[in-house]
Amino acid sequence: MKRNIAFLILGAITVTMISLKMNREIDLSWWWVFAPLWIPFAMFIITMLILAILFSTK
Repeated sequence: MKRNIAFLILGAITVTMISLKMNREIDLSWWWVFAPLWIPFAMFIITMLILAILFSTK
């Protein structure tokens, strides 16, 4: 349930930032407009890589 709420919040933030960008209310790069979507994914990938490195050593 908490995961669904997190996705809803991230989606709402992303939609809000897209609408602000399209209405020229904010002057951010598209990378930052979509940051609520790619930053959690990047953090997950980095965490998995670190865990794989830590648990692969014998």
